[in-house]
Amino acid sequence: MIQNGFNTPASFNPVVRTYVGLVFCITLLAVIGCTKAPPPPAPPAPPKVTVAHPIIKEIEETLLFTGQTRAIETVDLRARVRGFIASKNVEGGRRVKQGDVLFTIDAQPFEAQKKQAVAQVASADAQLRLAEVTLQQRTQTFERNAGTKLEVDQAQAERDNMQAQLDLAGAQLREAQLNLEYTKVVAPIDGRLRIDLPEVGELIDVGQLLATLVDDRKIYARYNISENTMLKLRSAALNRRPGEDGRPGLVVLMGVGDGTDYPFTGEYFRAENVVDTQTATVAIEAIFDNADSALVPGLSARIKAIVGLRQAMLLPDVAVMLDQAGRYVFIVNDKNIVERRNVEVGPVLHGQRRIDSGLTESDRVIVNGLQRARPASPVDPEMSKDAAPSTRPATRPATNATALSTTRN
Repeated sequence: MIQNGFNTPASFNPVVRTYVGLVFCITLLAVIGCTKAPPPPAPPAPPKVTVAHPIIKEIEETLLFTGQTRAIETVDLRARVRGFIASKNVEGGRRVKQGDVLFTIDAQPFEAQKKQAVAQVASADAQLRLAEVTLQQRTQTFERNAGTKLEVDQAQAERDNMQAQLDLAGAQLREAQLNLEYTKVVAPIDGRLRIDLPEVGELIDVGQLLATLVDDRKIYARYNISENTMLKLRSAALNRRPGEDGRPGLVVLMGVGDGTDYPFTGEYFRAENVVDTQTATVAIEAIFDNADSALVPGLSARIKAIVGLRQAMLLPDVAVMLDQAGRYVFIVNDKNIVERRNVEVGPVLHGQRRIDSGLTESDRVIVNGLQRARPASPVDPEMSKDAAPSTRPATRPATNATALSTTRN
C-alpha cells in the first residue's frame, strides 16, 4: 500500500520512527543554538536639571507692623459767639486755604455792642481828663497853703478811679471788637473740610462744632513696637533715636488696602516717651508726603520699617518647597545624587527667598526640573546661567540691625 508518496507500509517501523524523531530533535537544537538572545535594554539616562549656588548678598533688615493713618493736623472749628448763620461761603468736603472765610454769623448785635463800648470809652476818657484837672488845681491850692491835704488825696483818688473806669471801658471795647471778629469763621490752616456743615439761618450757640478741617498734605502712620524689640534696637544704636545725635533717620515703607506691596515711602518721625503698660508696646509715628492726596486719614496700613542692613543667603523662591515636615530644597551631591535638605527661611525679596539655615554657599540646589528629581536618584546637573556662584560683597562695618537676633518678617 502506498501512502504519502513513499513505498512503505501503512505504519513506520518503530526503528525508523525513532530515527526520524532523533534527527528532528538534533536539527531543532542546532537551529536554536545558532539564534542569539537579544541584549537587555539600556538603563535610561539621568534626567537633566538646573542647579544654582545660594547667593550671599547684603539686604535690608526690616520689621513689619500694622498701623493706621491720620492727618498731620486736625482742627475742630467751634463757634465763639451765639447767633444765626448769615452766610455760608464753602461747600462741605472742599479744600480751603488758611484765612478763607467759611461762615459769617449775624454781626448786627455785636456791632451795636461795639458802638456802646466806644461811647463808654469816650465818656470814661472825658471824666478822667476832668479828674486830672481837678487834681492839678487842688495840688496848687495846697502848695499855696490855701487848701488841705485831704482835698488833694480825694482828687487823687477820683483821678485814679476815672483811670480805672477808662481801662474797664477799653477792655469792654476790646471784647466787643473780638466778638464782632468772631462772627467771621476763618480757616486757621490749609486743609479739607468735612461734608456736614451748618446751613444759613441755623442758630449757633457758643462752643457748637461748625466744621472739622484736616491738613492731609502730610500723613502720619501710627503703629506699635514691642518693648523687647525696642530695647534691642536702642541697645544696638547706643540708645540714640533715629535722626538724633548723629544717627541717620530710618526709612519706613507703607502699603494700604489688601495688596502686598509698599508703594509709599516715608521716614521715622517720633516715638512715645513711655511704654504702654497694658500692651507692653511703644507708639511710633512715621511721616509721609501726601501732596497728591493718595492717602486718607483713618486707613489701615501695613508698615515695613527698614532698620539696617545685613548679610543674607538668597535662593530663587521656586526652589523652595513645602510639605508637612516644613520647608525644604533638593540639592545635588558630588556624585550627582539628589538629596533632600530641610531649611529655615525668611521673606521673599524680589523673587529671592532668604535662607536662614540649612544650606552652605557651595551647595548645588536644583532650581529647574524639580518635577524630574527624586531623592537618592541620579541626575544630570547643569549650572544655571542666571545664578552665578555666590560672592560676598566688600566687607562693610556692622550695622545696628546686626544686633537683632530675630526679625519679624
